[in-house]
Amino acid sequence: MSHKNQLLLDNDATLRKPQACLFLSISSATLDRWVRTGILKRRKIGRISLYRLGDLRALVRNAEGEL
Repeated sequence: MSHKNQLLLDNDATLRKPQACLFLSISSATLDRWVRTGILKRRKIGRISLYRLGDLRALVRNAEGEL
């Protein structure tokens, strides 16, 4: 299994903003709005925003009604 595939199995892995937008199929503006309204949490390291893969998956599951 490649390193990239192992990261996708790890819920504690983090994605940067462009990857998080691709994962959720949303725009950067939508991601910013979701963070601002509390729908999604981000972690900031300096100027870099990071999004936990487990949080993104939970958001998708909740949107699909699986929770």
